[in-house]
Amino acid sequence: MRQLFLILVCLSATFAINYTPPVGPITQDFQEWLLKSKYAIYDFARLEFGAIGSYGGKNSSAERISKTPVIFIHGNSDGALSNGQKYGTGWSSSIAYFLLNGYKTSELYATTWGDRNAQNSYKRTHNCGYLTYVRKFIEAVLDYTGSPKINIISHSMGVTLVRPVIKGLTVTDEEGQTCSLGDPINHRITTFIGISGGNYGLCICVAENMAPFPTCNEKTGFWPGSASVGADMCSSLEVHNANVSNYSSILKQANDANIKEAQHTYAMWSKKDEILLNNVVYGRHTSEYPMLDDKAIYLTWTHEQTKDISVAQQLEWIQVNSR
Repeated sequence: MRQLFLILVCLSATFAINYTPPVGPITQDFQEWLLKSKYAIYDFARLEFGAIGSYGGKNSSAERISKTPVIFIHGNSDGALSNGQKYGTGWSSSIAYFLLNGYKTSELYATTWGDRNAQNSYKRTHNCGYLTYVRKFIEAVLDYTGSPKINIISHSMGVTLVRPVIKGLTVTDEEGQTCSLGDPINHRITTFIGISGGNYGLCICVAENMAPFPTCNEKTGFWPGSASVGADMCSSLEVHNANVSNYSSILKQANDANIKEAQHTYAMWSKKDEILLNNVVYGRHTSEYPMLDDKAIYLTWTHEQTKDISVAQQLEWIQVNSR
């Protein structure tokens, strides 16, 4: 495995500051197609957010798609495109960069799976509602574009939402609702990129003031489990492998399923992430996941910057597998 240690990618950093923001929502052609389809009930346009609630689609039904479509799955409290808030930058930087490098709106897709209210971040879980919504959006893009393959780029909670979706798991959430997410669709995905995901949980969830919140629950939250070394050692670099096996049920289910997310799989994270801390959870990097092909580790970026400034690396991983 080739491992990248990056302090700063100058081209990406400059671009993330100076770009023309993309404008949504999804095109009229995609909206009309959705209204006539079995996906009409899911409201993928998210028009209550105006031009930032969704993105993608053809300008007309006759438009031809030449590149493998890319689907972007955002994280907790975020959305399709930037709303100008600290944790609401969406995929504006990535989409703008891809457009600058030859992609069309019909080849780039994003929706908003939550309410974008940061004050509700502690309430969000990997429940059946969110899981089903993300699964159906992926299916809708596949059906609408007619493309045999797609690529997926995900960030934060978007990583841990979409991995069970791709694997087609059956999940019982914290409210007792059981949802079967269908057959695995990994054979339809060329490249999967997980950015700043909490695949083994979050150490902030062992804090006494965080543990009671839904987003840290042991079933569908980011509970990192417990270990004999003690909760205060969760993010310690001195713990090499605590063999924790009792962490969040849905995270463990996704990690244990012997199904690779795509033909090519990647991860990236920062060692200065204010949410994931140093990315260590009882001796494991929480942004790694099984059967990973390659990874990029940054030294100074924040949780959102790791998504917004890494656009050149995102595109490189997509392009190298499209040749």
